[in-house]
Amino acid sequence: MLERREKPTPDMFGELLQNASTMGDLRNCPSNCGEKIRIRRVLMNSPQIITIGLVWDSDHSDLAEDVIHSLGTCLKLGDLFFRVTDDRAKHSELYLVGMICYYGKHYSTFFFQTKIRKWMYFDDAHVKEIGPKWKDVVTKCIKGHYQPLLLLYADPRGTPVSTQDLPPQVDLQQYSRTCYDSEDSGREPSISSDTRTDSSTDSYAYKQAHHESVVSHFSSDSQGTVIYNVENDAASQSSRDTGSRYHYICV
Repeated sequence: MLERREKPTPDMFGELLQNASTMGDLRNCPSNCGEKIRIRRVLMNSPQIITIGLVWDSDHSDLAEDVIHSLGTCLKLGDLFFRVTDDRAKHSELYLVGMICYYGKHYSTFFFQTKIRKWMYFDDAHVKEIGPKWKDVVTKCIKGHYQPLLLLYADPRGTPVSTQDLPPQVDLQQYSRTCYDSEDSGREPSISSDTRTDSSTDSYAYKQAHHESVVSHFSSDSQGTVIYNVENDAASQSSRDTGSRYHYICV
């Protein structure tokens, strides 16, 4: 994890995720020497969508505010993984486009609407404009004691899902998954390729317990994960993750 003297900032969110991904995740050394080694994950493709799930141990966590402040609106794939092999992924930046939250045994969502350049709040049938800046969402979440559950990041250069070839009716029972097409958000909003999400970098207080509480089970959105020996930096084992798009952090 990060040094205790460091305060997590949104710019460090990718590094925080990578560190959390290997915390406590030790494997037997493939050379059968009896030692336990940490794993290092290598991204072998270039995902257009990444989702990050947060698992809370309390319905009223006192860490909610710290977690919200530390959320990064821009993720660089190179920060999430020990190494990135795909040339496109090496330079990819994915931006926060949506967030699902929990409060009072209820769920609500925030999504960035590119046409009006504002974050929107959805609570059942209630829809409300929040504001053009991510900090507007942060403010509402803190006031409402919302706990983020799911973060959705998208590559603004990604290919939209075409609806022209879809059947007029879809029988959901025939499918194990449902695909969604959502628009990108923008820190410097633009309908074209420069669709990025605004991020608030205002200063804020952190509780020391936050550094000790962010542990995770992390699964990559790659078609293959290579496990490395930490000491020798040599490939020790490889495994397959087929279609996994979820990153989990326990708080």
